[in-house]
Amino acid sequence: MRKKKKIVSKPIETENVVEVVEEKKIEKVEKKPVIAKKQEPVKIINAISVIIPACNNAENTKKLVEELILQKVKYYPETEIIVVENNSTEDMSFLDNYKEIKVVHEKEGGVSHARNVGLDMARGEYITFIDNDDFVDRSYLCELYVAMRKTKCDWCLMSWKTDGNATLVKEVPAEPLKVQWGCIYYCYNRRIINDKRFDEKLNVGEDIEWLYRVITPETKGAVLPRTLYFYSWANNENSLSHKFNRGEIPRERQ
Repeated sequence: MRKKKKIVSKPIETENVVEVVEEKKIEKVEKKPVIAKKQEPVKIINAISVIIPACNNAENTKKLVEELILQKVKYYPETEIIVVENNSTEDMSFLDNYKEIKVVHEKEGGVSHARNVGLDMARGEYITFIDNDDFVDRSYLCELYVAMRKTKCDWCLMSWKTDGNATLVKEVPAEPLKVQWGCIYYCYNRRIINDKRFDEKLNVGEDIEWLYRVITPETKGAVLPRTLYFYSWANNENSLSHKFNRGEIPRERQ
Protein backbone atom coordinates (compact mmCIF):
# COMPACT_ATOMS: atom_id res chain seq x y z
CA MET A 1 0.00 0.00 0.00
CA ARG A 2 1.34 3.40 -0.92
CA LYS A 3 2.12 5.59 2.11
CA LYS A 4 0.23 8.84 2.28
CA LYS A 5 2.43 11.90 2.16
CA LYS A 6 2.22 14.26 5.11
CA ILE A 7 0.89 17.61 3.97
CA VAL A 8 2.39 20.66 5.66
CA SER A 9 0.81 24.06 5.17
CA LYS A 10 3.17 26.69 3.76
CA PRO A 11 2.81 30.42 3.12
CA ILE A 12 1.46 31.10 -0.35
CA GLU A 13 2.79 34.35 -1.80
CA THR A 14 1.45 36.34 -4.71
CA GLU A 15 2.15 39.88 -5.78
CA ASN A 16 -0.34 41.47 -3.41
CA VAL A 17 -1.35 38.71 -1.03
CA VAL A 18 0.38 36.53 1.52
CA GLU A 19 -1.81 33.73 2.80
CA VAL A 20 -0.79 31.93 5.98
CA VAL A 21 -2.45 28.72 7.10
CA GLU A 22 -1.70 27.39 10.58
CA GLU A 23 -1.59 23.68 11.31
CA LYS A 24 -4.05 22.17 13.75
CA LYS A 25 -2.83 21.80 17.30
CA ILE A 26 -3.98 19.01 19.58
CA GLU A 27 -4.29 19.63 23.31
CA LYS A 28 -5.40 17.42 26.18
CA VAL A 29 -7.85 18.56 28.80
CA GLU A 30 -8.72 16.15 31.61
CA LYS A 31 -7.34 13.24 29.57
CA LYS A 32 -9.79 13.98 26.75
CA PRO A 33 -8.23 14.94 23.40
CA VAL A 34 -9.31 18.37 22.20
CA ILE A 35 -8.55 19.56 18.69
CA ALA A 36 -8.25 23.32 18.41
CA LYS A 37 -10.37 24.90 15.74
CA LYS A 38 -8.47 25.58 12.57
CA GLN A 39 -8.00 29.32 12.12
CA GLU A 40 -9.17 31.00 8.97
CA PRO A 41 -6.38 31.88 6.52
CA VAL A 42 -4.97 35.32 7.25
CA LYS A 43 -4.63 37.34 4.07
CA ILE A 44 -2.20 40.22 4.39
CA ILE A 45 -2.70 42.75 1.62
CA ASN A 46 -0.02 45.02 0.23
CA ALA A 47 -1.81 48.18 1.31
CA ILE A 48 -2.72 50.50 4.18
CA SER A 49 -5.56 49.76 6.58
CA VAL A 50 -7.09 53.01 7.84
CA ILE A 51 -8.99 52.63 11.12
CA ILE A 52 -11.53 55.35 12.01
CA PRO A 53 -13.38 55.29 15.35
CA ALA A 54 -16.58 57.27 14.83
CA CYS A 55 -18.81 58.63 17.57
CA ASN A 56 -21.19 61.35 16.32
CA ASN A 57 -19.86 64.27 14.24
CA ALA A 58 -21.67 62.86 11.22
CA GLU A 59 -20.95 65.84 8.95
CA ASN A 60 -17.17 65.69 9.30
CA THR A 61 -17.18 61.88 9.24
CA LYS A 62 -18.94 61.95 5.86
CA LYS A 63 -16.44 64.49 4.53
CA LEU A 64 -13.47 62.47 5.78
CA VAL A 65 -14.72 59.14 4.46
CA GLU A 66 -15.48 60.56 1.02
CA GLU A 67 -12.00 62.11 0.81
CA LEU A 68 -10.39 58.76 1.64
CA ILE A 69 -12.60 56.96 -0.89
CA LEU A 70 -11.44 59.39 -3.60
CA GLN A 71 -7.81 58.67 -2.74
CA LYS A 72 -8.46 54.92 -2.59
CA VAL A 73 -10.13 54.83 -6.01
CA LYS A 74 -7.57 57.14 -7.64
CA TYR A 75 -4.32 55.76 -6.21
CA TYR A 76 -4.62 52.54 -4.22
CA PRO A 77 -7.79 50.44 -4.72
CA GLU A 78 -6.43 47.86 -2.25
CA THR A 79 -6.63 50.40 0.60
CA GLU A 80 -8.78 49.16 3.47
CA ILE A 81 -10.98 51.79 5.14
CA ILE A 82 -12.49 50.52 8.39
CA VAL A 83 -15.02 52.69 10.25
CA VAL A 84 -16.05 51.52 13.71
CA GLU A 85 -19.10 53.53 14.79
CA ASN A 86 -19.94 53.29 18.47
CA ASN A 87 -22.32 54.91 20.93
CA SER A 88 -23.44 57.65 18.50
CA THR A 89 -26.55 59.65 19.28
CA GLU A 90 -26.52 61.13 15.77
CA ASP A 91 -27.75 59.18 12.75
CA MET A 92 -24.68 57.46 11.29
CA SER A 93 -26.57 55.05 9.03
CA PHE A 94 -25.24 56.85 5.94
CA LEU A 95 -21.98 54.96 6.46
CA ASP A 96 -23.65 51.77 5.30
CA ASN A 97 -24.19 53.30 1.85
CA TYR A 98 -20.47 53.30 0.97
CA LYS A 99 -19.46 50.04 -0.69
CA GLU A 100 -15.78 51.08 -0.67
CA ILE A 101 -15.45 50.89 3.13
CA LYS A 102 -16.02 48.39 5.93
CA VAL A 103 -18.41 49.53 8.67
CA VAL A 104 -19.03 48.06 12.12
CA HIS A 105 -21.68 49.39 14.51
CA GLU A 106 -20.86 48.89 18.20
CA LYS A 107 -23.15 49.66 21.12
CA GLU A 108 -20.54 49.53 23.89
CA GLY A 109 -16.99 50.65 24.50
CA GLY A 110 -15.09 53.85 23.81
CA VAL A 111 -12.42 54.89 21.33
CA SER A 112 -9.96 52.23 22.52
CA HIS A 113 -12.52 49.49 21.95
CA ALA A 114 -13.28 50.88 18.49
CA ARG A 115 -9.59 50.91 17.57
CA ASN A 116 -9.17 47.36 18.85
CA VAL A 117 -12.11 46.18 16.74
CA GLY A 118 -10.45 47.83 13.75
CA LEU A 119 -7.09 46.19 14.52
CA ASP A 120 -8.73 42.78 14.69
CA MET A 121 -10.25 43.38 11.25
CA ALA A 122 -7.25 45.00 9.54
CA ARG A 123 -5.49 43.04 6.79
CA GLY A 124 -3.13 45.73 5.52
CA GLU A 125 0.64 45.41 5.75
CA TYR A 126 0.52 48.98 7.09
CA ILE A 127 -1.93 50.39 9.63
CA THR A 128 -2.87 53.92 10.62
CA PHE A 129 -5.63 55.69 12.58
CA ILE A 130 -7.72 58.80 11.93
CA ASP A 131 -10.13 60.41 14.40
CA ASN A 132 -13.46 61.17 12.74
CA ASP A 133 -13.45 64.84 13.79
CA ASP A 134 -10.12 65.47 12.01
CA PHE A 135 -9.10 65.64 8.34
CA VAL A 136 -6.21 64.63 6.07
CA ASP A 137 -4.35 65.97 3.05
CA ARG A 138 -5.31 64.84 -0.46
CA SER A 139 -1.99 63.00 -0.77
CA TYR A 140 -2.34 61.25 2.62
CA LEU A 141 -2.60 57.65 1.40
CA CYS A 142 -0.08 58.09 -1.41
CA GLU A 143 2.64 59.66 0.72
CA LEU A 144 2.26 57.23 3.61
CA TYR A 145 2.31 54.17 1.37
CA VAL A 146 5.36 55.32 -0.61
CA ALA A 147 7.25 56.25 2.58
CA MET A 148 6.58 52.89 4.23
CA ARG A 149 7.52 50.88 1.12
CA LYS A 150 10.57 52.93 0.19
CA THR A 151 12.18 53.14 3.65
CA LYS A 152 11.08 49.67 4.83
CA CYS A 153 10.61 51.26 8.25
CA ASP A 154 8.60 50.05 11.23
CA TRP A 155 6.80 53.36 11.68
CA CYS A 156 6.52 56.72 9.98
CA LEU A 157 5.78 60.00 11.76
CA MET A 158 3.97 62.55 9.61
CA SER A 159 3.89 66.32 10.05
CA TRP A 160 0.62 67.79 11.30
CA LYS A 161 -1.36 70.97 11.81
CA THR A 162 -3.41 71.73 14.93
CA ASP A 163 -6.07 74.43 14.54
CA GLY A 164 -3.97 76.16 11.88
CA ASN A 165 -0.58 75.80 13.62
CA ALA A 166 1.74 73.54 11.65
CA THR A 167 4.42 71.26 13.12
CA LEU A 168 6.94 70.02 10.56
CA VAL A 169 9.06 66.99 11.41
CA LYS A 170 12.19 67.10 9.28
CA GLU A 171 14.34 64.33 10.79
CA VAL A 172 13.78 61.12 12.69
CA PRO A 173 13.73 61.99 16.41
CA ALA A 174 15.85 59.96 18.83
CA GLU A 175 12.84 59.78 21.15
CA PRO A 176 9.76 60.06 18.92
CA LEU A 177 7.24 59.83 21.76
CA LYS A 178 8.62 63.04 23.25
CA VAL A 179 7.86 64.74 19.94
CA GLN A 180 4.40 63.26 19.38
CA TRP A 181 2.47 60.79 21.53
CA GLY A 182 -0.77 60.62 19.54
CA CYS A 183 -1.29 57.35 17.67
CA ILE A 184 -3.05 59.19 14.82
CA TYR A 185 0.18 60.84 13.64
CA TYR A 186 1.98 57.59 12.79
CA CYS A 187 1.70 54.87 10.19
CA TYR A 188 2.83 51.43 11.39
CA ASN A 189 4.10 48.24 9.89
CA ARG A 190 1.76 45.58 11.25
CA ARG A 191 4.73 43.50 12.45
CA ILE A 192 5.37 45.90 15.36
CA ILE A 193 1.72 45.96 16.36
CA ASN A 194 1.19 42.22 16.25
CA ASP A 195 -1.31 41.44 19.05
CA LYS A 196 -0.80 44.68 21.01
CA ARG A 197 -4.14 46.33 21.76
CA PHE A 198 -5.32 49.54 23.45
CA ASP A 199 -6.23 49.46 27.14
CA GLU A 200 -10.02 49.75 27.07
CA LYS A 201 -10.14 50.77 30.74
CA LEU A 202 -8.57 54.15 29.95
CA ASN A 203 -10.64 57.16 28.88
CA VAL A 204 -7.59 59.35 28.23
CA GLY A 205 -3.90 58.62 27.77
CA GLU A 206 -4.59 55.36 25.94
CA ASP A 207 -2.44 56.55 23.02
CA ILE A 208 0.78 56.98 24.94
CA GLU A 209 0.34 53.74 26.89
CA TRP A 210 -0.12 51.80 23.65
CA LEU A 211 2.63 53.62 21.77
CA TYR A 212 5.25 52.84 24.40
CA ARG A 213 4.58 49.16 23.75
CA VAL A 214 4.64 49.55 19.96
CA ILE A 215 7.36 52.11 19.20
CA THR A 216 10.31 50.73 21.14
CA PRO A 217 14.00 51.72 20.84
CA GLU A 218 14.61 48.69 18.60
CA THR A 219 12.18 49.88 15.93
CA LYS A 220 13.22 51.80 12.82
CA GLY A 221 11.44 55.06 12.03
CA ALA A 222 11.00 57.52 9.18
CA VAL A 223 9.41 60.97 8.90
CA LEU A 224 7.34 62.92 6.39
CA PRO A 225 7.99 66.69 6.50
CA ARG A 226 4.83 67.36 4.48
CA THR A 227 1.71 68.23 6.53
CA LEU A 228 -0.68 65.33 6.09
CA TYR A 229 -2.87 65.38 9.21
CA PHE A 230 -5.14 68.21 10.35
CA TYR A 231 -6.10 67.94 13.99
CA SER A 232 -9.12 69.83 15.31
CA TRP A 233 -9.02 70.56 19.04
CA ALA A 234 -10.09 74.09 19.99
CA ASN A 235 -13.47 73.88 18.28
CA ASN A 236 -14.23 70.33 19.36
CA GLU A 237 -15.82 70.78 22.78
CA ASN A 238 -17.11 67.20 22.81
CA SER A 239 -13.67 65.58 22.55
CA LEU A 240 -12.58 63.26 25.36
CA SER A 241 -9.66 65.53 26.25
CA HIS A 242 -12.00 68.52 26.69
CA LYS A 243 -14.43 66.47 28.76
CA PHE A 244 -11.58 65.15 30.91
CA ASN A 245 -10.21 68.67 31.45
CA ARG A 246 -13.69 69.81 32.54
CA GLY A 247 -13.90 66.92 35.00
CA GLU A 248 -16.81 65.29 33.17
CA ILE A 249 -15.15 61.90 32.79
CA PRO A 250 -12.62 59.96 34.93
CA ARG A 251 -9.26 58.83 33.61
CA GLU A 252 -10.36 55.18 33.73
CA ARG A 253 -13.64 53.65 32.62
CA GLN A 254 -15.84 52.25 35.36
